[in-house]
Amino acid sequence: MPSGEIHAVITLATASLTYTLAVNNGEPPTLAVLTALGCSLGVVLNPDLDIRGTRADKIIRTETGFIPAIIWGLIWNPYSYFIPHRSILSHGLIIGTIIRLLYIAVPLALLGIRLSQGPILNRIILGLFISDNLHIGADYFVTGIKTIWDKKKK
Repeated sequence: MPSGEIHAVITLATASLTYTLAVNNGEPPTLAVLTALGCSLGVVLNPDLDIRGTRADKIIRTETGFIPAIIWGLIWNPYSYFIPHRSILSHGLIIGTIIRLLYIAVPLALLGIRLSQGPILNRIILGLFISDNLHIGADYFVTGIKTIWDKKKK
């Protein structure tokens, strides 16, 4: 499976490509930016939140300060405890993203933050879906190559 750095590069390149393709196909730049933003969120809200110590985990814990790091841990440590790594719940196409979105919606709702569905939120979610599915595809591609390589060695 690719490293966190490789996943981040894939995610950010996808955000850039998503924006460029959308604008070149006549989409309003505002909507294109929102989709690219959703893709970029994949660096932090990625399928690997089911394991502790990921790149996102390190970024939040070391770069944002004490309080955000505590909040991050309170939110995502239970997720990483209960969701098996690379299970359909984290790495399932579409379902993994939906589960993480629902999971993050609960603490937001408890804080009184209500996100209303509309074009802004829909575009951000679309971008996250794109990012997640490329993340999952990269994992399976690299795992497949390693499996073939290991079989040839035997």
